[in-house]
Order: sequence, then C-alpha cells, then structure tokens
Amino acid sequence: MELNADDRQFFTTVVEIIFSNPFDDARTRIRALVPDAPRTTGDNLKHPFGTVVPALEERLGKLAATGIVTPKDVAARDREVLGYVLLFRVYNRYADHFDALIAEQLAKGDEPVAVPFADALLGELHACGFNDDDAARYLALFYQLRRAYYFIVDSLLGDSPAMGRLRHALWNNVFTTNVRIYEKHLWNRMEDFSTLMLGETGTGKTSAAAAIGRSGLIPYDRKRGCFAASFNTSFVAANLSQYPQSVPPHVQAARKLENPGRWVRYVITSTGPEPVWDEIPKPDYDHYRERQLAPAANGILHFLDTSFEAITDAQLAMF
Repeated sequence: MELNADDRQFFTTVVEIIFSNPFDDARTRIRALVPDAPRTTGDNLKHPFGTVVPALEERLGKLAATGIVTPKDVAARDREVLGYVLLFRVYNRYADHFDALIAEQLAKGDEPVAVPFADALLGELHACGFNDDDAARYLALFYQLRRAYYFIVDSLLGDSPAMGRLRHALWNNVFTTNVRIYEKHLWNRMEDFSTLMLGETGTGKTSAAAAIGRSGLIPYDRKRGCFAASFNTSFVAANLSQYPQSVPPHVQAARKLENPGRWVRYVITSTGPEPVWDEIPKPDYDHYRERQLAPAANGILHFLDTSFEAITDAQLAMF
C-alpha cells in the first residue's frame, strides 16, 4: 500500500525539519506545514520540533486505522520516510525521560545509572517494526541527540547571534551537517575526527568542549539495563601545557624559530614538526598517508564500499 500524495509530502517535510540543525530557525517551515502551530515558548525551545507532533500524531492515527503501523506496511518508496517519522514520534515521547536521566547521571557521577524507561521505549520501537539490534542502536542515538541538545543549550549562556552561531556549529560538529547521513554511516566513526577550538581565556572554550565531549554515542547495555558508560567520564579538562606531546604541531614548529610571526610553515618529519626554511625538510610520508590522506579519503570512499587502504595497497601490490 502506498501513502497518498498529501501524507507523503507531509511526512517528507517533517523528516527534512527533524533532520535539520535544531539551532536553525525552522519556525517558518513548521508554520507552513502546520499553520496553527503555537508561537515560540519556553517549552518549544526545550522541544524545538515538538509543535509538529499533534498534526503528525493525527495522520499516523489515521494510517493505523487502515492497518499501516510499520514501514513494512507501505510500498518500498515510502518505507524510509515512514520509518523516520515513527522514530521521531518515539523520540519525542521520551524526550523528558531522557532529560531526567541526564540530570540523574550528572548527580551520580561516573557510575552509569539505570534506564527505567528503556524496556517501554524498546517495546515501542519493536511495535514499529524495528529489530532488537536496530532498536538498541536507536535508543543509544536518542540518548545522544538529547544529551547534545541538553548540553549545548544549558551549559552555554547567552542568546546573542554569536552564541546562536556557536551552538549551531557545535551541533554540526557532533552530527555533521546531515543527521541522516550521520545516522546511516557515521554514528560509530566520529571519534576518528578531532576538533580544534581557538579563543581567548574566559571565552567558554572549556564549556563548548565539554558539550561536545559529553555528546558522544554510548551504546545501551541490555543485560545491565543501563548505558555502557557515564558521559561524565567522556570529557576531562586538562592543561595541555602539562603534556608536551599534545602541543599542536604548528606551535611546536613555531617554538623552533627565533622570531616566529603570525604565520608558520612546517612539515611533519620523522622527528616531529619542523619549520620550513629555505629547504623543505624531508616529510614523514607515512604520517601524511595515515593521518591526513586516509581519514579524508575514507570519509568519501566509505559510501563506495571501499577504503583508501584497499586502493593504495592494491596499487602497491603491482610493484
């Protein structure tokens, strides 16, 4: 059975909205979709896409009355979009439960706390047609989404345009600019990438870094009835000056110059970063291959079911 054109368009627009950055201004699109959606309130800020839920529930209720309750109940062309709106409905129903869990985990420290609503949430996902592994993965993703929003909103003070841009950038740092691609391909790979924050002392770098550090994916442990770790252990602030090996390479290179200016040219050699003088020091080719070329290429080659290593190893085998 296929969705009718009106439902398909409505659900497609909902998916576009819910996968957008919550720190974008989606109010115009929401009001176009749901003209009687309430104006911005404190509750709307807590649940940025919640105003579409009543209209979404009404449509899903009508579909359920015709026997459509899982993605498998519709034609192949409609399964993905229906699956996403069903996931959003479950996520929205448990958003406040996740907020309470986050507050409890903050209070309890490093020991993971029990997730009393996990069985009920997993049961709803099963009823939507998701298998055990996918349901557990989406539970972990829901927790990650809610933690990211919670910490980006609550740990950073201010409502200025600059702060809005910072929140927007932090969200993209965790989930990329496309949550749909993140959910499909990158949910377990983002730790392969690092983030460098620059700014004067007192500008909130630690708070911003903590928001990112506490927003990583944490798998759900079904046997223990809790998440595999406490997010409190995933971020530890440290003074990098105490760890010389953690000093950025451009800083290491600049320290080798008598009069470093605002710019420094350097290459990574077998003995570490070296500034470029009249002659270019011999690069550490393995470093550039493994640390720079491979991660950048694999971010694209992953979608082609291959890897930088597979391609280059095959080429080297020819010689």
